[in-house]
Amino acid sequence: MLKCNIRSRCHSVLMLFALLLSVVVVHAASAQTIRLHVDGTTTLGTPTNPNPGETWSNPYKYLSAAIAQANALLSGFTPPAKVDIWVRGATVSGVTYRPDESAANPTGSGSRTATFTLRQYVSIYGGFAGTESSSQFNLRSPATNITILSGDLGTVDAFVAGSSGHTYGNYSDNSHHVVASSVFLGANPGTPAAPHLDGFTVRGGNADGGSNANGAGIWVYQGNPTIRNCIIEQNTTTNTAGGFYLEDGNGHPILRDCTLRHNTAGAGNPLSFARGGGFSSENAEPYSDKWDECVNGCIELLP
Repeated sequence: MLKCNIRSRCHSVLMLFALLLSVVVVHAASAQTIRLHVDGTTTLGTPTNPNPGETWSNPYKYLSAAIAQANALLSGFTPPAKVDIWVRGATVSGVTYRPDESAANPTGSGSRTATFTLRQYVSIYGGFAGTESSSQFNLRSPATNITILSGDLGTVDAFVAGSSGHTYGNYSDNSHHVVASSVFLGANPGTPAAPHLDGFTVRGGNADGGSNANGAGIWVYQGNPTIRNCIIEQNTTTNTAGGFYLEDGNGHPILRDCTLRHNTAGAGNPLSFARGGGFSSENAEPYSDKWDECVNGCIELLP
């Protein structure tokens, strides 16, 4: 019990206590996690207000729209809240999301610069059946509910795996980078602020020239995203890193429990300095401290 012999001193102590309590309450409110839902099978073009996308019954159809909403929500918080985006997959053929699709362009704009851009304080999770409650995150299964991020924007890809090289048919209209992350957060990988991508198949990128010749699947510039439980496959570049590329060694990505397969670097360009069909890093060796936690089989590399 608080006891004060001098009224003014007691009043000051109580005022200070109230101020500290208000700071704690405001901080707790501002640190909330907002959850958005994406279901590519929904017939809704856009979710309805209020609280668009915050339930499976009122989801976003397009992942790009949910990412834009996350950006809008975060702009109103200081310090930022955290946004989790839950994305529905499906068995067998999965559910495919393309970066050029939106309510305005439901069949896609065809822009090869379209990409899914990761940003700080946003975590994107695939592998949901589309029925999970807020307490059932652990019920998701990326292996069962396949969730695909695809750079196949136009004519359907005709990929053929080969023992001595792969064929990337109809890739000329594909996105340069399926996923991109260029958020520099110093040496703080794995923190809540770092972008997260977890539970997806990333395929169909074609980084085929100029400033877009590296990192067709996932391109990271000075970023520290956490990429987990992903399959990165069927991506090709005319230069470096068909699957995953870290440009500039200041980045500190975490790449964990991922499979990289059927990716090609230097496709059709024998005179290039092609390297790293699966992945490559600039100014950082794959198993150095620049690749936090990337040890002991965190990546499975397949032909």
